[in-house]
Amino acid sequence: MTRNLKKIAQALAAKGYTMDAEEARWEPLTGPYEMSGYDGGWYIPFEPCTPLGDYDVFGYNIAEVMEMIAKLPALDSQTP
Repeated sequence: MTRNLKKIAQALAAKGYTMDAEEARWEPLTGPYEMSGYDGGWYIPFEPCTPLGDYDVFGYNIAEVMEMIAKLPALDSQTP
């Protein structure tokens, strides 16, 4: 596990989530292509789904991923 994946896993664990380490990945950015944005970046699936619904954390860089994790509700809390 890379240094950034460890940082992401710790941030998710602090909120009560577990990261799927087999599926989590960073892909080099490519593009932008005509009529679309960049491809690639971080993709972090985690369990369980949030009280807000089921979705994954993603971003072009580690700062965006950490910002999304900071916005996740803690599982022991009922307020987002």
